[in-house]
Amino acid sequence: MERFYKRKVDLVISPDEQVLMKKKDKVNNLEAKDISFTSIKNGDKLINLADLEADPGLRIPICDYNVNDQDEVRKRYLLKGPCQPRNHIFPLTKCGEKDRRFNPNWFNDHPSWLEYSIAKDATFCLFCYLFKGTVGEQNCFVTKGYVN
Repeated sequence: MERFYKRKVDLVISPDEQVLMKKKDKVNNLEAKDISFTSIKNGDKLINLADLEADPGLRIPICDYNVNDQDEVRKRYLLKGPCQPRNHIFPLTKCGEKDRRFNPNWFNDHPSWLEYSIAKDATFCLFCYLFKGTVGEQNCFVTKGYVN
């Protein structure tokens, strides 16, 4: 049995060297964590997680991010919360014979998921964007936005 398992030789490290090694490990781990939380590489582009697009009409779909980074992007958007520009002057849209516009009071009715895109003048669902699968073509609240 002894011939199959070799004994490991215990290395004797002085206490000063142990402290230096621990400090070095802490610094290396912090640097690695900081890099992973501030930016990710999506294809050839480096994406800063602190500057993710707030406007839901201009966002990159979650499925276009690297599979290993999708959860981190989701976390960042959940921490940011929905895009709800309350002081924006919402434009009038002709709907039949009446002029209509988005009502910012709807943000109070749906504070956790309702989003508004200034670029597309449409509403979106934050949770639909974050957790929609790749199957199916129902993109009303994800890519096109809801206008009617």
